Amino acid sequence: MSATQGEAPLAIELVLGLLIHPDRIPNERVPVRCSLAGWDPALSLQTFLVEQIHEQFRSQGITRRDAQHLVDRHQVLPVLDGLDEMDVATAPAARRRAVRALKQLNAYQAPTGSAPVILTLSCSGFRGVPDVWVCYDPGVRRTTSNASTTQVPR
Repeated sequence: MSATQGEAPLAIELVLGLLIHPDRIPNERVPVRCSLAGWDPALSLQTFLVEQIHEQFRSQGITRRDAQHLVDRHQVLPVLDGLDEMDVATAPAARRRAVRALKQLNAYQAPTGSAPVILTLSCSGFRGVPDVWVCYDPGVRRTTSNASTTQVPR
């Protein structure tokens, strides 16, 4: 299954479902889907999010400064897609962008000590990521699911 058939549509449906959910609280973080495939984890996750939000929403009037404001105040819920597409399978573990991306995700924190993110990737892609999912905060919760787009609540 290619990314366009798997986690990308799932991520989009998840974002839409979160936005229109009847129990949504008015000032809740706004879910925003971002593709990790082109991310260079030498950039901080915050910088990457600012760039992605600005690029996706500048036609709606969101400036880079607006995007920075949203990210700095953790008013977005990043729905990150494509971790399994960051590297070729033959890349040495020490040089994999996905490994550096996971470290960036672990370091991403709000002033309260928690900054939720949703990370989507295929099960086969997950098995291909080395065991470096290090959670610096014991309160970090990881959940895996074999969901498909037909299983996302509408």
